[in-house]
Amino acid sequence: MGVKATATTAYTQSAFACLEVTLVDVDMFQFLKFNAGLAVAEKYSDFIAKLGFPALTDFIRSFILNFLVGKLLVQLPATMKEKLYLKMNAEVEFIACTEEEQGPFLVSTIAQLNESRDEKKAEDSRDAGN
Repeated sequence: MGVKATATTAYTQSAFACLEVTLVDVDMFQFLKFNAGLAVAEKYSDFIAKLGFPALTDFIRSFILNFLVGKLLVQLPATMKEKLYLKMNAEVEFIACTEEEQGPFLVSTIAQLNESRDEKKAEDSRDAGN
């Protein structure tokens, strides 16, 4: 497919898991070949070869990578959700966020998990008292 990524577990609690997925590299030829076909990939390679300026080539590659990251951030959660459901019949929820959004998201989610757990304990103790 041409995309290299790493995934690490940032946080887990009960059935909640927060994974950090980092886009490491994109082999543009393979990526374009997989998604748009061999003809488009070859046109891209010819265009880059004709430039002959490494700095410009790096700039174009960086621009395309940033564009792809934006697209993947939107598409990846839905794709992963669908694949996990089809392969494992697992109902999961994916939320994509940037590195800057990750900290506040985790803090808010952990607080909600703790509130939910405390409410469940209070409910269980009321039920046990009756």
